[in-house]
Amino acid sequence: MLSINAAATVWRMERWAEPLMAARLEEALEEALTGGDWAAALGERPPFELETDLGGAPLAGRDLTGIDLTRAVLDFADLSGADLTGAALLDVSARHTDLSGAVLVDADLSASRLSDARLTACRASGLRAVRTTVLTCDLSGADLTGADLTGGIWTGNLTDPAAFDAAVTTGMRNSHPATTWQATSPRHGEALSALARERDAARARWSDPEQAANLEDVIRAAERGDDWTDARYPASDGNYTDLQGAPLAGRDVRGVDLFGAELDHADLSGADLTGARLNKITTVGADFTGALLDEADLQWAVLSRGDFTRARFRNATVHHVLFVNAVLDAADFTAASIADTTMHGASRAGILLAPATIDGLRH
Repeated sequence: MLSINAAATVWRMERWAEPLMAARLEEALEEALTGGDWAAALGERPPFELETDLGGAPLAGRDLTGIDLTRAVLDFADLSGADLTGAALLDVSARHTDLSGAVLVDADLSASRLSDARLTACRASGLRAVRTTVLTCDLSGADLTGADLTGGIWTGNLTDPAAFDAAVTTGMRNSHPATTWQATSPRHGEALSALARERDAARARWSDPEQAANLEDVIRAAERGDDWTDARYPASDGNYTDLQGAPLAGRDVRGVDLFGAELDHADLSGADLTGARLNKITTVGADFTGALLDEADLQWAVLSRGDFTRARFRNATVHHVLFVNAVLDAADFTAASIADTTMHGASRAGILLAPATIDGLRH
């Protein structure tokens, strides 16, 4: 399992650059600041179909005083320097979230889950975080004076130095505090430059004989329609869907079922994926040059920043797909079914879209 998460950061961050989604984000924030139904403003969010998905949202430095984002998914979001004074952030998910320098004075983070998040120098006096889970986060320099941390589960966090004066810690379980903290995802401003390093690391590991043999087991299981994540388990290091950087160039993997696979930086150039079931895959930065994806099922998939030059999608199902900043030159979508899909920022020289059935293609 990789520990850079550059691709995971990039696609979540870049999807908000599309004009439609940028407008939806602003509308959702306005609703959340005025007590409205902010989730309805977002609508369905690929690839997870969650109306509360604000993952990767670029909110650095924003004035969000008193906002109500209860049950929001804020994974990979940039809230650095944001003013969240008095905010209602109950039951939120904040994985790899950047809250460094944010103001959380008198905010309510109760029943939330924070992991691998940056809270460096965060001002959170009077914070309410009852029964909140905080795992491997950086709270160095944070001010939690008078915070209510009752019943919290805190594990592996860097909290030295941090101010906990007059904080309520009744029932709080603070185990294995960290003495150092290593970021497992880049900041938004560093994510693009980290992609090359992540790609090299992702591809290099498959030269290991154990990993190479495990990949063959995974492909055989996926071709049979078995649960390939079981096959991935022995060499997965805890992430059973991680096939990042997989060397599958030129492979005949027709009909393979790789539901939910993480194929960021994978080499699938010239591969035959005819009839493949690829729902909810992520393939940021992958190479699909000349690949055959005829009759493939691609729904709720992330194909951003991939190279699809001369790739064929004839009769494929392409619904709720992100092709943000991809290369689609001479790609062939003849007779494909395309719905609620964005090619924002993609290169499309010579692309063949007719006679595809198109219902909601955004550029």
